[in-house]
Amino acid sequence: MLCVLVSLVFVQGCTSLSGGSPISKAKIASSVNESEDMYVVGSAKIEDSGIEVSRMKARTAAKEDLKNEIQKESKKIIKTYLAELGFYNKKLSEQVLADLSEYIAEDIMTGAEEKSYWQEDGKAFVALSVKKDKIPVRSRTTFLKHLDGIMAKVKDVKEKIGSIPTEN
Repeated sequence: MLCVLVSLVFVQGCTSLSGGSPISKAKIASSVNESEDMYVVGSAKIEDSGIEVSRMKARTAAKEDLKNEIQKESKKIIKTYLAELGFYNKKLSEQVLADLSEYIAEDIMTGAEEKSYWQEDGKAFVALSVKKDKIPVRSRTTFLKHLDGIMAKVKDVKEKIGSIPTEN
């Protein structure tokens, strides 16, 4: 229960649009619920390729930034779970942490929503978001599945070792 409470504290909204113009701030405020959504804003310069290509580039940048933010948050949550396993090898836990957080982020990103799109000062902007509450829930279920896998492997090893005849 403590881990769940701690994980909820970590999850916060974000944006890659530092400062931002009044237009940008209004677009974000009207499309994103900052108390429920984790969001980022991707941007791309509008070039000769056209507006749609710039929008695609802005969306791609936003997806990558949002995935990175989800990974950061899920890593914080999983670290609280790993702290409960005092015997866990640090090198192993770092690899597990990276793999699980990437898996969680990929999974959550399938539900990412484009909340807003606008053009300003020769750039295309896309606001992309996911629900904050998905991160601790998915982190917990993924970590529990991971532990179930470890326990099954340990059980198999124990049975194999137990079946080896010993001489007295």
